[in-house]
Amino acid sequence: MARGRAQGELEARLCLLAHDAGLSRPDEVTAAALRQSYLAFLARQGARLTELEQVAGRVGAAELARYAPLAPSGPARPLAEVDPSYPLPT
Repeated sequence: MARGRAQGELEARLCLLAHDAGLSRPDEVTAAALRQSYLAFLARQGARLTELEQVAGRVGAAELARYAPLAPSGPARPLAEVDPSYPLPT
């Protein structure tokens, strides 16, 4: 039960932060959306998909496979070789 409350609190705070930032659809800023966006960011840099669990926790094979089309061609790079800093909008 405590985990459910913590998750609900996180989701509510994310929505409030998105609202305060002036985003047009703050209700769409969820922990799941941020996680997916960050994993896509890493995949686009060519990070090894099998290493994404190091930053995201357990990720099923089917979910990992959805990031494959985002990866550049060529061999994947170790997670340590990609920039982990999510870029700020300019």
